[in-house]
Amino acid sequence: MNGNIAYRLQPIGLFSVSAEYNHLKFPKPYSSADFWLVGPRAELAFSRTFFGSAFFQYNTQANNFNINARLQWRFAPVSDVFLVYTDNSFAENVPNTPVQFLAPKNKSFVLKIVYWLNG
Repeated sequence: MNGNIAYRLQPIGLFSVSAEYNHLKFPKPYSSADFWLVGPRAELAFSRTFFGSAFFQYNTQANNFNINARLQWRFAPVSDVFLVYTDNSFAENVPNTPVQFLAPKNKSFVLKIVYWLNG
């Protein structure tokens, strides 16, 4: 079962939430499982040249909570600077280990510059 709801507020941006639920039922000796994937998203336009977006994802199958945030500056046509932050953490405690809720898996900042050469 899955669903998505989105709302566009012109000229500010787009706000949405998507969710997916999977119930897997198997015969014995296999175990059954329930998986959730939930992801809110926001995309904002601060001006005609400066944008931001953020995406959060909760995934029980991969035991992952992800944050992805991006700032974009368009300084010329088809030329942009992106600053991206990504954070992956555990979505649940891991039994018999010291891993707790939101314990970090990895984090990163990425700077990307795209410049269009028109010749």
